[in-house]
Amino acid sequence: MRTSRVTNFLSSDYTNKKMAIVSLTDEGGEHRWGKTIYDFANKKQYVISEDKCTVYPVTFKMTSPCIPASATYLGSSYLGGSSRISFDSWSYMLPEYMSNITISVSQDDCTPLVEEVKSQKGNFQSIMIGAFASFTLGIKDPNVFVPPPSCKEDNFKLAGVSVGHSAHSFQ
Repeated sequence: MRTSRVTNFLSSDYTNKKMAIVSLTDEGGEHRWGKTIYDFANKKQYVISEDKCTVYPVTFKMTSPCIPASATYLGSSYLGGSSRISFDSWSYMLPEYMSNITISVSQDDCTPLVEEVKSQKGNFQSIMIGAFASFTLGIKDPNVFVPPPSCKEDNFKLAGVSVGHSAHSFQ
């Protein structure tokens, strides 16, 4: 089994159907960074690694920021001591991604706190557990969704495969 530590910085714009993820990966002492920009409206995905960019077609829809009505309520609890954060936990399937999601959100404003994503495709299994931190509403810098000049149309891959997507990402 191979374990990687990945820190994702996620920006989502549900109005314009865009998402940007900057990933910092530590795998066995080797450090890498990358950025993926999803432009769901134009069905394009830009995968940037160092100064190289490859454009792929997006073959899936942007997931909703909401907990689906079909989710199973798992219960409530809290974090902290006297200044506690009460939260609710939910579980649901995303069959189009072959993933089972368990997420805990604050009771007062539904801010995501912790998420577990279990996926399986063939013999490949993945378990991703993450905590949300530095959560803010609004887009601080809309340029996060603008691909760099190295992302030219001639870099477009017609393989019909999207890479780097998980049902949810987090910091």
